Amino acid sequence: NQKLYKNPGKIDGGLLCTYLISLILKTGLEIFFLVLFYKLYNGFKIPRLVKCDIKPCPNTVDCYISKPTEKMIFLYFLVATSCLCIVLNLSELSYLMFKYSTKCYLKRHVKKQQ
Repeated sequence: NQKLYKNPGKIDGGLLCTYLISLILKTGLEIFFLVLFYKLYNGFKIPRLVKCDIKPCPNTVDCYISKPTEKMIFLYFLVATSCLCIVLNLSELSYLMFKYSTKCYLKRHVKKQQ
């Protein structure tokens, strides 16, 4: 019947550092994959027609992409969701850092006054 933490709602010490590192890594990976996707596919637009000259075609051939509008909508939804995750991660990271720095400042200020 022993509790693992005295106050389970309090994030402090090693747990805080681990959580901050995970937030930074998640945000970095999210940004990395957005940039990678943008670079690989030359933007976030899906063309209706692609000129293809890759083997085994002997000359340039018109390749039509099926349902490009649906793919474009899904792609915009994916990018918007990813951007929202980045904004939420950064806001949570800044909130936690502000809260922790305020706590440290108040702790030092109280010690100096005593």
